[in-house]
This record gives sequence, structure tokens and C-alpha cells, in this order.
Amino acid sequence: MRSIVKAVNLNKYYDQYHALQDINLEVEQGEVLCIIGPSGSGKSTLLRCVNQLEKIDKGGLWVDGELVGYRVVGNKLHELNESQIARQRLATGMVFQRFNLFPHMTVLQNIIEGPCQVLKRSPKEATEDALELLARVGLADKRNAYPVELSGGQQVTLEEGDILLMPGGATHLVRSQGARVKPVAQTVIEGGLLPIHRLGSDQPDVDMLCGSFRYNRQSLLFSALPDYLVVSSRQWQADGQLAALIALLRSEADGQQLGARFFIDALSSALFTLILRAWLTQQTPAVGTFALLADKRLGKAWQAMLAEPGHEWTIDSLAAAATMSRATFMRAFVKVAGVSPWVLLTRLRMELAFNLLRQSHLSLLDIAAQVGYQSQAAFSKKFKETYGEAPGRLRSSGG
Repeated sequence: MRSIVKAVNLNKYYDQYHALQDINLEVEQGEVLCIIGPSGSGKSTLLRCVNQLEKIDKGGLWVDGELVGYRVVGNKLHELNESQIARQRLATGMVFQRFNLFPHMTVLQNIIEGPCQVLKRSPKEATEDALELLARVGLADKRNAYPVELSGGQQVTLEEGDILLMPGGATHLVRSQGARVKPVAQTVIEGGLLPIHRLGSDQPDVDMLCGSFRYNRQSLLFSALPDYLVVSSRQWQADGQLAALIALLRSEADGQQLGARFFIDALSSALFTLILRAWLTQQTPAVGTFALLADKRLGKAWQAMLAEPGHEWTIDSLAAAATMSRATFMRAFVKVAGVSPWVLLTRLRMELAFNLLRQSHLSLLDIAAQVGYQSQAAFSKKFKETYGEAPGRLRSSGG
């Protein structure tokens, strides 16, 4: 039978951490392969290598008989450019651990979006295939339903006064419970500092105060948060600081007072911090950077890295900070953080470098040294792997 995926002595490193070590496997056409292992063992990393979201460091990988990431000319290998990699990636499908449907599109529209926009197939052809697939899995009757109407979808019910925060900024659909109504054109009311978007009459049933935050897209803080978090009205109204801050924010948003824009920006940052505090009092995440901070021993090692990200950390020094043996520290860290210390430290360093590029006039060499790299070339390579562009280009483009 034909080999669909083949890996030969595949290796992947994150600085000192050996994420994939001499992986050999072959998946034939029609075969279903399950890869099972504990958190941090490299399952997702292997899949990301297959789909070229990560570059392998050693060994060979073939998808549908084609060498991934390289082309062979005579006896030499030549690395593919971005457009060539994109062409290879078109033939590979991947369902991510966290996937989001477009909430404003029906089930059918969601299915045909990729084939039409990426593969440039005609809507008629894509629709025919989509209907066949829906019928195959018993969802033909859901073709015109919206994601929010499907069982098992990410749905959250809000009561009056609740605060909803979506750290990932995912597109979403707001709807009331009950029967569907026809779409209503919104009325935009100007006059205050922020425009009011109103649906319905002058006395609307729903009044929402909305805003957004801008942040580093690789932020460790935001990546550690869930897709959404809710602080109930009962909880925040009992919190004097949060209640007062929300009232002040609303008052400033409704007026045109001097300096209100800057005041609202500052209040928004404070609001985010208080919302996060309130949420953390309800629950402690089981995995991630917040879980590390909650662990009395591992938290010491993580706080040491946060305090000195540019320090030349070793397993011995981190294990000593956590008062653990090397082996126990590594097992415990990967279990709680979900990744190795080196992966997390690299993310921290790249986030610091990103902020320094935007907010300082330090040279690339100085920034590299400040985040723990003795070589500017090694720093630039890792930065480009993380953000998709070289640090110099990001600085010149304004980030």
C-alpha cells in the first residue's frame, strides 16, 4: 500500500530540550494511527512537524511521498521558501486541539469556507462535497444551523451584570434564548467618548459595555487563559474595588471630559487585572503558567525565570530553586506546565524581546544579550521562528 506519512530518525529541539528523539513511523493509506502519551511527550509537536508548523532539526519526513520542507536537486537538499511550504501544506489537514467555527456562519458555510477560499474550489462543487460529508456523519439536518445551536459547542449563558472576557478575541455570536427573530439593523448613537451600538427601541432590553485589549500575540499570560472566563455579577458587586472601577469606567465612557480617553485606557488595564484576580479566586487552572505559580515548589523556579529571563539557567539551578532532584523537577514541571522549562523560558525570552523592540531603542545585539543569547544570529533565528518575521523587520514596521 501507499505510504501517506513516513518519518525516519526525526528529531526536534527547543534549545536544550529534546522534544522529539529519533522518531520512526510509517502510516499507510487507509490506516488510522493513534499516538498516546502523557502531556509534554511530543504528540502535538510531531503533528505540527507533519503539517510544517514546526521545522524538524534532524532526520527526514515525507507526506504523501513528498519530502517535507526540502527539494532534492542531484545530491543536495534545498530548503523550501514560504510559498513552496504553503503549497505542500495544502495537501495536509489538521484539526487543532482548540478549534473555532465562524459563529456568524451556518454549518454548511463553515465547511465550504476552506475549500472555496484556500483551495479555490467553486461553491457548487464544495457544497456538494459538504452535503455528502454531513450525511455520512448524520448531520445533514444541521446544514443551516449555527454553531451556537449545536450540542457540545462552546456556549455560555450570561445573567444581568455578568462580565465576559475572551482572551483569544474569538469571533462570537450574541443571542437571546428563545425563538429566532429577524436580523435588526443597529443604531449607532454618537455623542459620548465611545459610540453606543443599540439594537431595538430607545429602551433596549440589553445594554452592554464592550471593549478590547491589544497585546503581544505570543503573550504567555493570554495563552495560559481559557477561551473565555466569566465573573458573575454577584461576585464582582461584592468586590468593592471592582464595582467602583466599573462604575467609574461607565461614567467616563458616557461623557466627554478632558483626558477621558487616556483615563479609560488606564482604567481598562486595572479592570483586566481585577477581573483576572476575581476569576482566579474561583478556580486554579490545572495546567499552565498559572498552575505553576500556584505550586509552592515549582512556583519558585518559575518566578526565578520570570525575574531573570536572560540568566543562563540549567536544569540543576532550576531544580535547586524548587528544592527538587533533576529528574523529579523535570517530570513535575512538564506535568504542571504542559511543556518543558526550556520551551517556556524561550517563550518568555521572545516576549521580552518583542516588547523591547517596540518600546526601546536598544540595538539587536543588546536585546539578544538581555534575553539570554550570546549570538545575535541565534536570537534572530529563534525570534523569526516565533513571530514569523525577523526582529529588525518587526521593529521597522512598528510591530
